[in-house]
Amino acid sequence: MATRYDQLLLWMRKRYITFAALGRQLGISDVYARRLCRDQFIPAKYHTQMIALGFPAEMLPEISKGRRGRVYPDPIFPGLHSTTETEDKP
Repeated sequence: MATRYDQLLLWMRKRYITFAALGRQLGISDVYARRLCRDQFIPAKYHTQMIALGFPAEMLPEISKGRRGRVYPDPIFPGLHSTTETEDKP
């Protein structure tokens, strides 16, 4: 049985849609366009754009629920905080 990605590739091939053309429409590189189609999750922004271009929703990856990658804590700039709020604790 063909995977979701294989079905999407076949659908694109029948319509002469290349990753370069998709990338131009989405404002991204062809490499990133291929990655979006291949991955399990896709940012909502690109999912919405691809639906608007006519891609079948059942062949697209699921919409990602959060930010990818490491989540960094908010920086603490000593000059921006009063000394009564936060004291340097050893």
